[in-house]
Amino acid sequence: MHVVPIQTIQQTYCSESRAHRPGFTSKGNEPVESERFVPGPFRLGSFNSQDFARILFAGGKAAHPQRTIQALKTRAAEIQALEQVYQLLIWDTETAMPKAAANARAHQLVSQAVVLHQKQTHAGLGELLMRLQQPEVLTTLAPLDQALVMGMSQRFQALKRIPLTLVKSLAAATAETHFAWVQAREINDPSLFLPSLERLVTLEREKALRLSSGQLEPYQTLLSIYEPGLTISQLESIYSTLKPKLQQLLLRIQASEAFKKQNPDGVPAPRLLVQKGAFPWPKQWALGATVLQAMGFDPRRGSLGRSIHPFYASVSGPDDVRITTRGDENSLAESLYSIFHEGGHGLYDQGIPRTLLSPLGKATSLGMHEGQALLWENWVGKAQGTWEFLTDMLKKIFPGVFAPTAAETLYKEINQVRPSALRTEADEVTYNLHLMMRYELERDMINGKLAVKDLPAAWNAKSKAYLGIDPKNPNEGFLQDIHWSAGMFGYFPTYTMGTLYAAQLFEAAKKQIPDLEIELSIGNFQPLKQWLNQQVHQTAALESPLNMIQRISGESFSPEHYMRYLEHKYAGLYGLH
Repeated sequence: MHVVPIQTIQQTYCSESRAHRPGFTSKGNEPVESERFVPGPFRLGSFNSQDFARILFAGGKAAHPQRTIQALKTRAAEIQALEQVYQLLIWDTETAMPKAAANARAHQLVSQAVVLHQKQTHAGLGELLMRLQQPEVLTTLAPLDQALVMGMSQRFQALKRIPLTLVKSLAAATAETHFAWVQAREINDPSLFLPSLERLVTLEREKALRLSSGQLEPYQTLLSIYEPGLTISQLESIYSTLKPKLQQLLLRIQASEAFKKQNPDGVPAPRLLVQKGAFPWPKQWALGATVLQAMGFDPRRGSLGRSIHPFYASVSGPDDVRITTRGDENSLAESLYSIFHEGGHGLYDQGIPRTLLSPLGKATSLGMHEGQALLWENWVGKAQGTWEFLTDMLKKIFPGVFAPTAAETLYKEINQVRPSALRTEADEVTYNLHLMMRYELERDMINGKLAVKDLPAAWNAKSKAYLGIDPKNPNEGFLQDIHWSAGMFGYFPTYTMGTLYAAQLFEAAKKQIPDLEIELSIGNFQPLKQWLNQQVHQTAALESPLNMIQRISGESFSPEHYMRYLEHKYAGLYGLH
């Protein structure tokens, strides 16, 4: 995940970070590519030079187009710098800020939100955009300059619908809600969080209604901020396709002999990666740093920190990308996979060209950003070949724990299917069930169908229905994720889109990179990293996710790639027929 500037209505953005211009519709149970998606009034997504000629611009003749575009670039650079300062404040809040500074930090965040909004909606910026959108001017500009004009115009028009009073209220409420969430988690007391969350939900609903001028369901508007072009009906089609297949696969696994051996008498057997006091934090840190290095994360242009909830922040574009991890000394998997996940986010941002200004110099969508993180976490970090490399490392760092252990043993352990109350500890088979329940809850909250005070009970009921688990306490329930405390309603479905993108991309990577799985087994992640740099990262927001998937894989986007991956992997792990 990574942190979004809460005061902007644009695509930026933990993991734990996270959909398309051409939409897709449902034919039976299969999403298929459909006619091109027509941008709505609030849409802030990817930009494609093929779209420019389709848009009509009004206005009189403007003088000195090159001088005007340079003035726009100056303003874009100023806005980008302010966004990065906001990210720096968030980073410091999560990693280093003393608790006593919470009120002062909240004031700083509100002030920064106001300044940024004023800069993004300034009348002078509107005048520049109006001049540059004239046909006789626009056609004289280079393609990247045309994309910048389009992107900034979309953002300008959207943000003009948000009054400054609402910007202030949202920034203040988000800061308050986040600090309340931290306090509530410390003592497992939801009463410290729910009143603040209720105020924030009300404000987010107002923001959504203003952005769409009341023409759309509020949740649809917020979903479009994070995954442009994705509609609720498309998402429902995806979930209705995935849910029965995932539940059926889970039942088959739980009926297998291998699953019964892992859970004798219905009780999970002890795990090598979970041992009391066996994993001192300094050694976990060393392991994480080694994995990051192998992934190709550049320490000269990034850093690693520790926080309550793992996330990443792009503080100065590709030259200052910061990620965090978390974990405890009794378990190794949490910190290790936070590194893979957040490192995947970090590689994306480090791979975006320095020359692209906001809003072009960002990921094409949050789903694709999460797709990069999940690709590294699951398709690399949990691959059988990778565990040859990881086992060698573990024996060096934790010799007393793993000296006699075979890589095959750890590979099977890390991929065990164990339904969990916690999303961040979920196995691949149940992960999207977590996302489905969160989507349903946040949609109902934003649309006014679920009162915030009823959220804890509603959460527990869905956890039982989807996962068969009763959370033991609020921290295992609705307090476990940072997203709602940060005002990130509509974000959770990007994890689903991310898993689907990752499956199709990795399938393409195996076809295009010779001996990829052999390279992973010796810890050589560079061929994959370089391939992703070239195929995904360098295009930034200049290409929509579905166009990107089509170009890279040679096939239209489809969830079937993901289900094929799961069926093949877990049939091997659990002896399914």
